[in-house]
Amino acid sequence: MIPERYTPTCDHAVRTRPRGAAFCLLELLVASVVLGIGLLGLAATLSYAARAEMSGAETATAMNGLRTQLEALHQTSPAELRGLDNSSFELPRLDASNVLGAVRVVELAPDLLEVQVEVSWRGVAGNRTLTLHTMMSGK
Repeated sequence: MIPERYTPTCDHAVRTRPRGAAFCLLELLVASVVLGIGLLGLAATLSYAARAEMSGAETATAMNGLRTQLEALHQTSPAELRGLDNSSFELPRLDASNVLGAVRVVELAPDLLEVQVEVSWRGVAGNRTLTLHTMMSGK
């Protein structure tokens, strides 16, 4: 007897794998999308952190410049202080655009002056302004 020739049907021709044996293409695509979203979030966080660090450095430089300016004003006489009202100054160490420094002197009483030192600039975080106030004797 000659054995009949076996011809596989479509159901038998496709090899099936056991469940969980390997990733299918769809699972790999979903995993890639999730990984991509995570990497984009990480990149955005790193960018924000770098801008925050630069903004902090600008603010620290501006604050140090204001303190220096205020210390210099403490060494001037009250008559000279009154003459410095609405004057401007520069902060050369502040590496930003549109840096404007201003001094305002307000006579609160004949022997009391309020001195305000302000700096404004456009930095990585946008327009920023810092102001320091002090009271000085007008005598």
